[in-house]
Amino acid sequence: MALDRVLKGGRLLDGTGAPARVADVGLRGARIAAVGSALSAPDVIDCAGHVVCPGFIDTHSHSDVKVLADPRLPMKVRQGITLEVFGQDGISVAPVRPEERAAWKQKLSGLLGDFGVEWDWSSVGEYLARVARGEPGPDVAYLVPHGAIRQCVLGGGDRRADAGALSAMQDLLRASLGQGACGLSTGLIYPPCCYADTEELIALGRVLAEVSRPLVVHMRSESDRILEALDEMIRVARESGCPVHISHLKVAGRENWPRAGEVTRRLEEARRAGLRLTADQYPYVAGSTLLGAILPPWAHDGGTEATLARLADPEARRRLKAMM
Repeated sequence: MALDRVLKGGRLLDGTGAPARVADVGLRGARIAAVGSALSAPDVIDCAGHVVCPGFIDTHSHSDVKVLADPRLPMKVRQGITLEVFGQDGISVAPVRPEERAAWKQKLSGLLGDFGVEWDWSSVGEYLARVARGEPGPDVAYLVPHGAIRQCVLGGGDRRADAGALSAMQDLLRASLGQGACGLSTGLIYPPCCYADTEELIALGRVLAEVSRPLVVHMRSESDRILEALDEMIRVARESGCPVHISHLKVAGRENWPRAGEVTRRLEEARRAGLRLTADQYPYVAGSTLLGAILPPWAHDGGTEATLARLADPEARRRLKAMM
C-alpha cells in the first residue's frame, strides 16, 4: 500500500475509547489509509513522545465574526481544534432583519468582536454561504440563536409570544434548520431570550424534535436558582421531545456548592427516564460574559437607549443595586 506520509511512533488515541497505544498512522492524500507499525512513506513525521488523536471539537465557540475576518482561525487550529460550533447562548449574527443589522452588530460586538466585517447577510443560509466562501480552517457548525429569531419576530422588548408570534418563530426556525443550522441555542439570562417563557421554549423544541436537533441552553440561573432552572430544562425536554444540552454546567457561589450533588442527581434521573439531556463543563473556575448580564431583565426592556436612561435615573439605580 503506497502512502504519502506517515505519522511515526506517536501515542495514538483513536477516539473509540480504546486504551492509548504506540502506532504509526499512514496518510494517502488527506485521508488516513493505514494504522499499524513499521509503516513507511516518502514523508515521515517523528511523533515519538507526542499524542496523535482526532481533531478536537470546540462545542462552545464565539468565532462567529472572527471567521469572516481571518477564516484560517489559526488560534484554534494550532490547538488541534478541527470543528467549531457557532451561534451560542441565543445571541449571534443570523437571522437578522436588514434594517437592524447595524444595531445588532453593535450590540454583539462586545461578545463577538467587530473586526471591520461588513454584515451583508440576512438569513442563516446567507451567513453560512459567506463563511464557506472564506474556506475556514476548521469545520464550522451553526446553532440558530433564539434571540435572533425572537428579535426578528417580536423585537427586543419584554413581550410574551402569542400564538401568531410562536408560529412565526417556529417557521423561521424551520427555515433556518433547512438552510444548514444544526440546532437552536438560547441564553436565558440575555435579552431578548430572557423574556421567553417555558411554553415558548417547548414550542420551539417541538420543531427541533421533528428533525432530532438539539436545544443548547445557557440556563436562567447557574447559582441561587439553579435547581429551578434545571427543572425547567427537564420539562422542556419532556414536553417537546427534543434533545436538550446544557452549556457550561456549573453551580456558582460558594453558598450554592452543596447543591451540586442534587443537580447531578436530577440530571441522571431524567436520563434514566429516557430524556435526551446532556451537559458540558469547562475545567476551570473562571468565567466571562457581557457586562450587561449583571442587570435584571427589566433593565434591558426597550433596548440600549432605554437601559442607559435607567442607569442615569437615581431611583432606577437604587432598584438595580438592590437586585444585583
